[in-house]
Amino acid sequence: MTIGKVIRLADALKPNAIGREQKYQYINEVEGLVQSEVMLLVSDDIVTYDCDATGADDTVLLVKPPHDKLYIAYLVAMIDFANGEYNKYANTIEQFNTYYAEYHRWYFKHFHPADGECTERGYYLSAYTLAVLHGFVGDEDAFVASMVGKSPEMRYTADGKKLEWKYTDEGDDAWRELIDLGTVTTVRDEAISAAVTAGENAAIAQQAVTDAQNYANQAEDFKNRANQNANYALEANSSAYQHEQNAKNYAEQAKESSTLGMTAANVGDYAKVAEVDENGVPTRFEAAEGSGGSFVVTLTKTDSVYSADRTFAEITTAFENGLTVIVRYGAFVYNLIIKSDDVAYFSLLSTFEQGAAILMLQCRSDDIWSAAETFIEQTANRVTQVTSASTDTEYPSAKAAYTLAANSKTIIVKVTQGSTITADKTFAQISTAINSGRLVAVLYSNCVMTPISYYNSSTQEISFAALSPATGYTLLKKLKCTSANEWTYSEYSLEHRNNLVTSIGAGSGNTQYPSAKAVYNFVNTQLGDVKTLIDGM
Repeated sequence: MTIGKVIRLADALKPNAIGREQKYQYINEVEGLVQSEVMLLVSDDIVTYDCDATGADDTVLLVKPPHDKLYIAYLVAMIDFANGEYNKYANTIEQFNTYYAEYHRWYFKHFHPADGECTERGYYLSAYTLAVLHGFVGDEDAFVASMVGKSPEMRYTADGKKLEWKYTDEGDDAWRELIDLGTVTTVRDEAISAAVTAGENAAIAQQAVTDAQNYANQAEDFKNRANQNANYALEANSSAYQHEQNAKNYAEQAKESSTLGMTAANVGDYAKVAEVDENGVPTRFEAAEGSGGSFVVTLTKTDSVYSADRTFAEITTAFENGLTVIVRYGAFVYNLIIKSDDVAYFSLLSTFEQGAAILMLQCRSDDIWSAAETFIEQTANRVTQVTSASTDTEYPSAKAAYTLAANSKTIIVKVTQGSTITADKTFAQISTAINSGRLVAVLYSNCVMTPISYYNSSTQEISFAALSPATGYTLLKKLKCTSANEWTYSEYSLEHRNNLVTSIGAGSGNTQYPSAKAVYNFVNTQLGDVKTLIDGM
């Protein structure tokens, strides 16, 4: 019997939801018992079957008819066990044990696995037996004695169906027929065929008995379920009627509750608890004048335009009636804080990491809404000094103050005279500082110079200059830097205007402005020559 046939027969007898892989596991359990307990094979020689192998369902199992029914019995028993039907499992596993014991006894009777040879005795004949079959008279000792001194040999005939023998010292024409194997094989095959047929018929009969018993059990189950379903139907019908009555009662109660037990009220009145039960639960309400309750306005914004579901007039009426007026706008709820004839103000306080924000909503009498925000810094972020470590979150804004001060500092450019004039700042850095409004000073040879001209349109240069007082004049020192970072230096002497004179005489000095001394010397020299010329005439 194949694995696939065992599974199909078991499923027909016992419909189930167990997977194919688990059923292979059950079959491997039976096959393992047969190989280890009956055939006495060692664990390394035990064969198992894989459900995912190609053609696995066509694999022929080891136990042959009529004993192969034990596979079906075991699979049915394990299905009962897996489904939790333990009473049925007790019967089906007992049936398997019976089939397994029958096969166990039959196998040990016909095979002898314990002798290590596993030889089917019905197909084994000794040399002495063969000799007796061919007319030898005497016991085994006489047969052995008759063989002493001679060396027999055996062969199969060409057609492979007869076994012949002769002594080695005899010629080829001395071969004698020992046994006709064709006759033995035919008898064996007929016996096996008859046994297989009988086993199959017995299995079919036994299966029919099992099927009939299973069908009877299923019929009993169906009857019990039908009775149970009938009881459920009766209970459901009764429950439906009860639910119908409850629904009617709840409807009446809801009708009464919708008016809170009040028979009359005026617009603007409020529900007041008139009675409670022993647990403090209100049992009756009555209408009463007074303040309390909330008036909710829902505000939305579409394309920068605000719209509300309540008018300014309705807000005014609610406020005058003592209601708490609130505005729901997005995820926030604003409270009314100021109300006049022309405008209503709503606000809320929203916190954030650096401080807080006061969010304001305004509704005018013409139903125009607007919003505003005011941010408040946290006093915990207040600082008493401003440093380069100041941040934007400090209160007051220390970072802004530091940045302003830092951007207002004078930039010192150190210029050094060597083979060429070099500086520690570039033309780009200096021009950026000047453009940002910062002061720039050049330190050169212990002299501080400031810019006097900037950005000549053709040469892209900056000039720096300083005045140094001297006797009778002023020394002008000048540095020039081009956009190529090339520096040049020059000096100019400037006369003092307070040395200006309006007359020139013998007392004129070199410090006078203009250079009166030089003029006097020039004129005196020229006049001396004229005087000499006149005296000589």
